[in-house]
Order: sequence, then structure tokens, then C-alpha cells
Amino acid sequence: MVRLVIVAHAPLASALHEVARHVYPDFAEQLHSLDVSVDDRPEELESRLRALLPAHGEALVLTDVYGATPCNVALRVADGVRVRVVAGANVPMLWRALCYGG
Repeated sequence: MVRLVIVAHAPLASALHEVARHVYPDFAEQLHSLDVSVDDRPEELESRLRALLPAHGEALVLTDVYGATPCNVALRVADGVRVRVVAGANVPMLWRALCYGG
């Protein structure tokens, strides 16, 4: 099963995570979030994101804004095969990824 990770400006990642858990509580184990605050350094964020990714298997990272820090950090860990990034995260996108990502 594909792991989903939401990386977005605080508190959007946590808020999207909670919306997803509210509607799809059975997918709680495959969904993770990482809020990015103004004080976070990209190197630390990259390390925290890598810790959320599965050692084996695939991951889809959803970010809020292309070109902003959350997306840039996600792109640094993406390889286009095992880890992929999609920018413009929103509730319908997240729900669809949860429904059809397995």
C-alpha cells in the first residue's frame, strides 16, 4: 500500500491530516503529515520527511504550493519512482489519493 505524506505550511498539513482521518479512519497508518513553520530549516525538514517515508514500498507526498519550502524539500527526497510529489494539495485530492492509492 502506498504511504501518503502531507507536507505543507503550518497548520495546513495537520488540518488536512485530521480531515482525512475523520472521513477515512481505517487509513490512519498509511497517512502522515509534516507541518512547516517559518523557523524550520530545510535540512532539518528533509531529515524529518525521510523519517516518515517507508524503507520499502512507495510514497506519495502531497504539498501545498509548488516552489515553496515544503515542495522544495519534498522534491529533494523524491526519486520519481518510489517517492513522488504532487503540489496543490486540497481535500478532494487527498480523499481521492486515499481511496485509490492502495
